[in-house]
Amino acid sequence: MASGRLGANDLAATTNTTVYTVPASTLAALTITVCNRGAVDARVRLALADSGTPGSAEYLEYDALLPANGVLERSGLLL
Repeated sequence: MASGRLGANDLAATTNTTVYTVPASTLAALTITVCNRGAVDARVRLALADSGTPGSAEYLEYDALLPANGVLERSGLLL
């Protein structure tokens, strides 16, 4: 079973980005952390999706405000 950092990415604005794909027939327990390294506030969308284009019901966060130099963390996620 894998542990530690399973994915990381330098995200681009207005672009859906897949950071990790759970292998078939596998259960994953995850914590997701998003860090705003910028000097201005940002809006973040976070989804757990079946494809690269999330459906409306797959979003956990939608346009959540992430302050400059702030962190958004979601834990206890099971996939």
